[in-house]
Amino acid sequence: MKSDNTKNQDSKPSEKALIETFKENRLHLRHIENGRLQFTYVYSILITAVLTLLGSSGPKAFQVTHPYSTSIVGFIVLLSFLGYLLTLRANYVLHEHLEKIKKTMDDLNLTDYMARPPKGRIWKIIKARYIFEMLYTAMLIAWLAVFFYLILGNVNFIIPLWAVLTIIPIIILIVFRLQLRSAPLECQAS
Repeated sequence: MKSDNTKNQDSKPSEKALIETFKENRLHLRHIENGRLQFTYVYSILITAVLTLLGSSGPKAFQVTHPYSTSIVGFIVLLSFLGYLLTLRANYVLHEHLEKIKKTMDDLNLTDYMARPPKGRIWKIIKARYIFEMLYTAMLIAWLAVFFYLILGNVNFIIPLWAVLTIIPIIILIVFRLQLRSAPLECQAS
C-alpha cells in the first residue's frame, strides 16, 4: 500500500506551488547576489586600506626585512583566496537557481515574459557573474606574487612565479566546477 507522502511522478505541481517555488528561488538568488556584493565591498575597502598603509610606509614597506608588510599581504592573500572560493560557489548556486526559475516559468507558460540576453556568440561568453571570478583570480595572483617577493626578496623569480600562480587558480576552478557539476544542488532546511 502506498503512503500518502509518495507522489505520482507524472503529475505536475499546482500553479500555487510553482509560484511559491518561483518566489523562493528569486529571493535566494537575490540573497546570494547581495552576499557576494557585500563581500566584494568589504574586500575592496580592505585592499584600499592595505595599499594606503603600504604606500604611506614608502619603499621600505616592500623590503624583505619588514615582517609587518609580509603579514598584511599574507592576510590579503588569504582573503583573496576566500573570495575566489566563495565566488565559485556563489556562481554555481546562482546558475542552479536561474535554471530552476526558467523551468518554473516554462511550467507556468510565462517564458514570453522572461528577459533574454541579446543574440550572438559574444553574449554567451560574456556573463557578469564571471567578472567576479576574474577579479578574485587576478587579485589572488597579484597578491601571491607580492607575498612571495616579500618572503624571498628576489625579483628574478617573478616571471616564472606568475606563470605558476596563473595555473593554480585555473586548476582549482576546473576541479571545483567538475566537482559541483557531479553533485546536484539539494535543498536543505535551515
